[in-house]
Amino acid sequence: MVEKYGSPLHLLYSKNFWKNIDAFTQILEKREIKYRIYYAHKCNKSKVFLQEALKKNIWIDVASLWELYNALEVWFKNNDIEATWPKNKEFLEGLISQDILINVDSFSELESILEIRKLNGMRDKTRILVRISWFPKSKISRFGIELSQKEKLVKYLWEYKHEFQVVWLSFH
Repeated sequence: MVEKYGSPLHLLYSKNFWKNIDAFTQILEKREIKYRIYYAHKCNKSKVFLQEALKKNIWIDVASLWELYNALEVWFKNNDIEATWPKNKEFLEGLISQDILINVDSFSELESILEIRKLNGMRDKTRILVRISWFPKSKISRFGIELSQKEKLVKYLWEYKHEFQVVWLSFH
């Protein structure tokens, strides 16, 4: 295979991917948990797993503009994609223009989204998940808005209720 395809050569076995998804799904369903499973594209850059996720009705988590374009190229719809990770302006612009669900980690990301919306004259609300973190007795994380800032967060989201559609909360 190396002679035919060159090196480095990566062999991917989608059967194991399906086996893991099925096992995880069974646990969630057994406990009657309402869920959505997202495949984190950053853990493997191959489009093979994107194609397999699509077959299994698994949504995609993207962490860069390149990953977003890969997911859209494989025929994922914008409602099947969520974006995480610290997001630069270019990435946020791509997410907003494609109406991708954005998992917001900070007030500064909310501000950046508002700025981009204003510059582009956006009318439709931007869909967001708000990631909460720093729960009592948990490790400090750079991902998410501190639970202690919940009042500030609620006021902020109420003030900009015409800009954001808060889909749900996310936890880290």
